Amino acid sequence: MKRIAIVAAAASFAFAGQAFAQAQNFAGFQVGASVDLVSGKNTGSSGQTDSTSQSTANLGLTAQYNWALGESWVLGAGASIQAVDNKFGEWTNETAKLKNAYSAFAVVGYAKGTNLYYGKLASVGGSGELSGIVNQSKTVSGTGLGFGLQSNINKNVLWNAELMFSQYDKQTYPNATGQLQPTSSTVSFGIAYKF
Repeated sequence: MKRIAIVAAAASFAFAGQAFAQAQNFAGFQVGASVDLVSGKNTGSSGQTDSTSQSTANLGLTAQYNWALGESWVLGAGASIQAVDNKFGEWTNETAKLKNAYSAFAVVGYAKGTNLYYGKLASVGGSGELSGIVNQSKTVSGTGLGFGLQSNINKNVLWNAELMFSQYDKQTYPNATGQLQPTSSTVSFGIAYKF
């Protein structure tokens, strides 16, 4: 009976260590790059009719720090930028873009095995630009909500897939009629190096 108790105690310690290692697999500083497929849209009017969705392939760069909270939970914070202008709608005589898109975000994740399942809340922004008749630009900001999966390739290299929905504040541009409501959905596939 004593041997069974000793074996059970050793197994529970080993399991607890392994579970804590699951969260530790994702703890620390990481930098990454991703291919982002962005579908952007402006609902409203710029003196024309409602816009249609437009898509942009983009390159994202991310820096993030994660903390292991107990055995399986991870809390992270980071920032990202996109290298290419995102298309956000086109009218007869007007086009909309989001330039210098960025986000600052917080992540809560649950680690199981070599995978981290996470949710993300972000503050998003950039420079909104109308070109054509109006030719105006202004800073836009909003919020984003996303979820994703990150997985270990080895001790330092990770890959991830993510879906993010963003909504920006309604915009009124000088010399333009009506308001524009920019929104976007982004699918990202990336790789990161953890230090």
